Amino acid sequence: MIRLQGLERTRIKMEQLYSESRVAKRDIEHIYGALLLSAYSSFEVMLEDLFLRLLTSKKLPKSIESKATFRSLQAARSIVFGERKYLDWIPYDRTLRRAESHFYGGRPFTQLDANERTRIKELCLVRNAIAHNKGYARRQFEREIVSNLVLAPRERTPNGFLRSLHSLAPNVTRYEQLIADLTAIARSLVKR
Repeated sequence: MIRLQGLERTRIKMEQLYSESRVAKRDIEHIYGALLLSAYSSFEVMLEDLFLRLLTSKKLPKSIESKATFRSLQAARSIVFGERKYLDWIPYDRTLRRAESHFYGGRPFTQLDANERTRIKELCLVRNAIAHNKGYARRQFEREIVSNLVLAPRERTPNGFLRSLHSLAPNVTRYEQLIADLTAIARSLVKR
C-alpha cells in the first residue's frame, strides 16, 4: 500500500494550494475523487497480488491452505483468470467466491469481519458514484452512504463527501479515514 502514501502526499499538497487560494473548491473536490479512484485501484491490485502470491507460495501460514499450488504466477494467473484479461476483485463478494474456490475455507479472505467488509462496500459505493455519477450508482451512494448523515449540500456529492470531515479532533476527512481503514484491512489480510 506504498502507493497510498504517495496519494496522501498529493492530497496534502493540494490542500496547501487550496489554503493559499491557488485551487478552487470544486477543483480540490475533484482531486479527492481522483485520489479515491487511484486508491480503489491500488486496493484491488493488492487483493489480486495477494491472491496469486498465496497460490504460488511454497510455504503458507498454517491457517491458509490452497486447494492447488502453482509453480508460477503465470500458471496461477492462467487458471484464475481463464480467458479474461483482468478480473474485478471488488465488490468483495467476487474475491470471496474466488477464495472459496481456491483456498480451503476461503482463508485469509473470508476472515475479514463485518466492519471490514462494510468499509470495502462503502469504498465500492463511493467509487461507483464517482465513476458513474448518475443513475443507479448515485442513488445507491445517496441511500447507503449519505442518507443518515448531517452534511452540507455540497458534501452530499461523492467528491464533497470525501473531503468532508469525519472527525474534528484531530481533523480527519472521510477520505483519510477510508484510506486508513483500507490500509489496516490490507495489513490484516497480509498478516493472516
